[in-house]
Amino acid sequence: MEPTPLSNLPPGVSSDNLVTIGEVLKPRGLSGELKVRIACDGPEHFSQCLAGGETYLWKTPCPGGPSSRCPAQAARIIRVRSIRFHEGFALVQFQGVEDIASAELLRGCHIGLPSNRLPPPGEDTYYYFQLEGLVVLLPNGEMAGRVERVEQGPAHHQLVVQPTEKGAKPFRIPMVAAFVKTVDVTAGRILVELPPGLIESQQ
Repeated sequence: MEPTPLSNLPPGVSSDNLVTIGEVLKPRGLSGELKVRIACDGPEHFSQCLAGGETYLWKTPCPGGPSSRCPAQAARIIRVRSIRFHEGFALVQFQGVEDIASAELLRGCHIGLPSNRLPPPGEDTYYYFQLEGLVVLLPNGEMAGRVERVEQGPAHHQLVVQPTEKGAKPFRIPMVAAFVKTVDVTAGRILVELPPGLIESQQ
């Protein structure tokens, strides 16, 4: 079960537009079923992403985290035979993966889709890749920086923002209504209202 080289991927699928929706943790049982950590908005959304019956597998680490575009160096298309859920994890069976030996080869693989094949996110929810690169604006119109990536914090998702000042360190903004006022993906900007000292305390 060697990965298909990127040159053999379908037209429109490139090395930088695959989005992670799950990660294979380990085989489960002897029949090739895989235990998968869900890296999108829960079981229902995971099922929606795979409703077409096909997904992509690759092993290149994804530096941006879940729901980020991943620069896959090798990927393959594989058909989904079945999905069920248990204790917060997805249990996935792929066609052609019918024993523990073939399942073991997929340990650590990312599961995902090209960004243009993902189901639309729900209201006031976003894929990580939609937020990456957006301009972060303060109430006075000043540009605080650009979103470098999104991280899962202890209690909330956090925007990791690279300031405009040369040499300044990235800072984090919790994605809560008190701080993040509006997100306009089309316009490419996020309006934030931050408490005094939040940026300075992280420099």
